[in-house]
Amino acid sequence: METISLRFCFEEDIGTRSHAENFLELLNQFEVQLSRVGFFEPVKQSFTKETFKEMWIEGLEDTYSFIGRLEKRKSYMNIYPRGGLPGSAGFHFAISKQQFQLEQTKWTNLFRFVCETWRPYRASIELDLDRDVFVDTDQLLNETMFWTYERDDFWFLKVREVSWMNYWSHALLEHGNIETIEAFDWVAVDTGADGTYFQLTEAFDDICFVARREAARTHIGPGILLEKVIDEDLMREAEQLRSSDFSLDDI
Repeated sequence: METISLRFCFEEDIGTRSHAENFLELLNQFEVQLSRVGFFEPVKQSFTKETFKEMWIEGLEDTYSFIGRLEKRKSYMNIYPRGGLPGSAGFHFAISKQQFQLEQTKWTNLFRFVCETWRPYRASIELDLDRDVFVDTDQLLNETMFWTYERDDFWFLKVREVSWMNYWSHALLEHGNIETIEAFDWVAVDTGADGTYFQLTEAFDDICFVARREAARTHIGPGILLEKVIDEDLMREAEQLRSSDFSLDDI
């Protein structure tokens, strides 16, 4: 399933009953209905507000994470109310690409509402890359498959990648040069209550998305983003692909 993810990460534990109740109110406000919840796929337990609150607060075996299935949608959400490290607690919606296109205004409004009221450390609307956004095989191999991220002592406070929509809090932006970041040719830059929105392309599936993402990463430089490094194992696999009859249809 091709998906768009709305991802929210917080500096502090959000595993309280009041946070759970606020989240249920958020779902109600934006008409997001859950049919089932659970700790594992497939999600089998019918959704009730009390069950949801219990899962939010108690978690499972100290992992404090659970899954919610969105009703009548091929989409779901993951909840990490107690992440254990700054920037790792949070939740995200993985919405089918088709559903996001049908209700894009609703989901972007939800995204901005959470950013303005919950004030996350960072948040993003991410395109889960698939072959449709690439121009050719070489671009797929050279700009995506080979890369991983080097995690230093503060990896949980940094961003892996530039997304389609990026919300970076003032606390996060303190790790980088805000003037340099703002100087990039973003489609839109908006200041929020406790951070700034940076939009990379006009459409989330713009054919130039990958190239724009790489250009933004190079421009921003270290501080905000995790360092991107070559994954040697994937490099070897790619060399094998290049020497075989490889096409995008094989992915």
